[in-house]
Amino acid sequence: MRFNKETDYAIRMTIFCAKNKSKLLLSINIVKECRVPENLGKAILTKLTSNNILESVKGKNGGIRYVHGPKEISLLDIIEKFEKIEINSCVSNSSICTYKNGECVVREEMGNIKNILENHLKNIFIEDLIDNRY
Repeated sequence: MRFNKETDYAIRMTIFCAKNKSKLLLSINIVKECRVPENLGKAILTKLTSNNILESVKGKNGGIRYVHGPKEISLLDIIEKFEKIEINSCVSNSSICTYKNGECVVREEMGNIKNILENHLKNIFIEDLIDNRY
């Protein structure tokens, strides 16, 4: 499994905003500071704000900010907005399994791996990364 660049950038941009504690930031500054290509960065910020990971404030003195509490936004919350965590397609849909009608030990273990990964990502919060707890 490999996360795409968009997901990586989204995590980094969220951390950058969270480090600035509720301060309104210009999107162009976020994009530049995080070294993200401008058009892609703006699209990522739009997705993050439309999914309530970041907040967008309109107007002359507007900007983008992170307004969540310490244990509100996890890595999983962000990743799920950009990726589908799928170890093997048969894990999500046993009817497509061509081996033993979905009653396969490999399918079962792949499901366990997916659960472990999701649970781990669910317990890493943005503030933990800022505080270097990981």
